[in-house]
Amino acid sequence: MDIHIAVKEILAQYGLELIRDSKLVNYLADVNCFAEFHSAKNILKELLTSYGENIFSIKIHNEPYELELIKYRSEFSKAHGYQIEIINYLFDSISYGLSWENNADYSLKKLRNTHSYSEKTSKSNNRLRFFANLYHYFGINVTCIKGKPEDKVTYLYDDPVTGVELRHPFKEPSDSNWKSFFDEEQDVDYISDQDWEEASGIGAVIGYNGLRALDFDDVYFLNPNHRNLEIFGLYVNKVLDLLNLPSDYQWVVKSGSGCGFHIIFKTKEISDLGCDSVGFVPSEKSIKECGRFARMELRWKDHLVLPPSKSIGYYDDDLLYFPECQWYTFYHGNFPNYAPKEVEIGNLNNLLNYFSSVISKVSYVGTAPIIGNKKLTTNIDSWGGNHIQFKATENWAKACQSNDNEEYVTYLLKDSYKKPDNLQKAVEILRRSNSAISHYNLASLIANNKIEGTKSEAMTHFSIAQQCKDIDVEAIDLLKRDVERMK
Repeated sequence: MDIHIAVKEILAQYGLELIRDSKLVNYLADVNCFAEFHSAKNILKELLTSYGENIFSIKIHNEPYELELIKYRSEFSKAHGYQIEIINYLFDSISYGLSWENNADYSLKKLRNTHSYSEKTSKSNNRLRFFANLYHYFGINVTCIKGKPEDKVTYLYDDPVTGVELRHPFKEPSDSNWKSFFDEEQDVDYISDQDWEEASGIGAVIGYNGLRALDFDDVYFLNPNHRNLEIFGLYVNKVLDLLNLPSDYQWVVKSGSGCGFHIIFKTKEISDLGCDSVGFVPSEKSIKECGRFARMELRWKDHLVLPPSKSIGYYDDDLLYFPECQWYTFYHGNFPNYAPKEVEIGNLNNLLNYFSSVISKVSYVGTAPIIGNKKLTTNIDSWGGNHIQFKATENWAKACQSNDNEEYVTYLLKDSYKKPDNLQKAVEILRRSNSAISHYNLASLIANNKIEGTKSEAMTHFSIAQQCKDIDVEAIDLLKRDVERMK
C-alpha cells in the first residue's frame, strides 16, 4: 500500500497524535508499507522525531504551514543527506495525511522513476489486507475475493441456453464456508490466513452484527449517457434523509460498475422475516420525483463487495462485456472513521415505500376498499440463498414503532373474518400511525361498523385521507359515500 494513502487512513482511524513521534511508523510497518522503499522506514522515523511535534502543533492550531514545511524539508535534507526524492515524498505523505496541499502522487512517481521502479503485484494485495483489518475493527466479518481478469464476467444466474448456474468471479467469496460467519465472529487469524496475494477484493458478510445494505443498480444519473453527478448527489441525499442518516454519512459506496451505489448500515434483527435479500423496482411516482434506477436490493443476509475491491466494467448499450478494470470506492472519498450507524426499521420501511410501492386495493369491508402500499418486487442475484417476494411480518410491524406498516395491516384486515384477533392487531397499528392510508382505513372500518366510532370520527379520518393525492379518486369517492351514510 502506498505510504501517503496509508498515512491518511491511519491518521483518520487512530488520530493525528501519531505524527508527534515515531508511533506512526509502527502502524505503517504493520501493513507492510515499506516493502517498496525499505529505507523509508528509518527516514520517516527520524523525520517525525525531529519535526512531528511541530507539525502537529501547526495542524491543531490551524496555523499557516507552507513556509514551515519548506523550512523543515530543507533543514532535514541538509542534516541527513538522504535522497531528495524520498524526502519530498515523505513530507508530501504527511501533508496528504493532514489534508494539506501536497504533491504526493507526483513525488511518488518521481521517486519510482529514480528507482527504476517496476510495480509489484503484491502492492494492491497488501492494501486489501490493510483494509480487511480496518473493517474487522468496525465489527464487520469479511471475505476474500479472487477475481481473475481472464475469467468470464457473469452474474449469478442460470444460463438460458445451458441452464448452468454462472458466477461473477469479482463478487464471489473464495471461502466456500463464508456463510458460517452470519452468526460467528471472525478473529484476526482468519483474516491473516486468507490468500491476499491472489485477491482482487474484499466482501462483507451482510447479516452478521446487524449489518445491512441497500444496493441501487443502474441509477439513471450515473449512466454514461445521462451522467449528472450534481443531481446524483441530491439523489443520495434523498436516500439518506429517508433513512434518517446525515448527508455526509461515510458508508456510501460507489459500485465497481460506475452505475450504482450502496448504503451500508445496521438494523435490529427481525426474526420472522426469513429472507436473504429482496429486489425492488421503482414506482412511477419515485421515477417522476427522484429519477429512475433499474433495481434496488435490500441486502439482509447476504454478501456485498466493499472498497477498494476491483471490478470489471460490463455496461454499454448492448450490455456487452469489455475488459477495463474499475474499483469500488467510498462516495465521500476517505475510509470511514466510525462503524455503520443503526437505521430504524420504520425509516427503512418508509424508504422502501417511497421508492418502490403503489397503493392498491386489498379487500372490501363495505362499499369502500381496504387499501395499502404494495411494494414492487423482482428477482435478484443473491449469494445468500433464499429469494422471497417482500412480505412484512408481525415483528417487522412492531419494529416500525409509530410508522405505518401497510403490508402487514392489510394482510390482517384481509384475513380478519377468519381470525377476529387480526382486526384488533391491525387497528392498534393504524391508530399509532398518522399516514393517509391509516386514516383512510380507520374511516372505512368505522363507517362499516367493523370497529366502534362516531360519524364525526369517521369524517375526521376521511378529511385527512382525501388530502393524499396518491389515493385514487374512485376509492375516495367510495369512502365518502360510506361515511355519509352513517347516522
